Amino acid sequence: EANSVFLCCAIQAPMRQAGDTEFWQLAVTVPRLDEAFIDIIPFPLDEPGRLSPYEALEFRGEKALPPVARHQLSSDDIEYRTIESAALGVSRRFSLYIPPELQDAPDRPVIYMADGQGTLSYAQILQSLIIECRIEPLMIVGLWHGEYRDDVTPQQLNDQRSEDYLWGYGDNRFEDHEEFFRNEVMPLVEAEYQVSSRPPRRVLFGVSSGGA
Repeated sequence: EANSVFLCCAIQAPMRQAGDTEFWQLAVTVPRLDEAFIDIIPFPLDEPGRLSPYEALEFRGEKALPPVARHQLSSDDIEYRTIESAALGVSRRFSLYIPPELQDAPDRPVIYMADGQGTLSYAQILQSLIIECRIEPLMIVGLWHGEYRDDVTPQQLNDQRSEDYLWGYGDNRFEDHEEFFRNEVMPLVEAEYQVSSRPPRRVLFGVSSGGA
């Protein structure tokens, strides 16, 4: 039950209730739909406007790329750290995945990843590609974004994640987060985890707002 439903995230738009039924609908046109892979997450909004996302659904067209292989990993394979950030004025977590192939390696190539809460999922894909010799071994440093606020709707996008990743949200938050990343996280992992400081061996990765 909800007063309104907002669809996220590959397609973002409010949905319309189908008459007096419990069903909600949205019609969109997607070019080359048979080649598309689309994640579908409906967000019902209850009385106070709190976000209550349903389980994500997936659509994969007949000609879309197949699902990626994932190597079996667990949260025990991920290292979790917390840093007191002077730039942000709060504590922030970040996650690290070090493939077995890099355990004793110096000058480690690295992927710095936004939305570090998803480090495990991407580490499973990364390790599968390493085992198949499709990429060289890389480690992941995943920076966790700020917590979502539950007193706003998705349309407002007024949450700490947006403030971290999108310029213009909050007072200098974007700049503060950049300083946190460049002057606090990067020097720490370079010193403690032998992460390379050379640009050709560093990758910056993000999805949606995290890739902006």
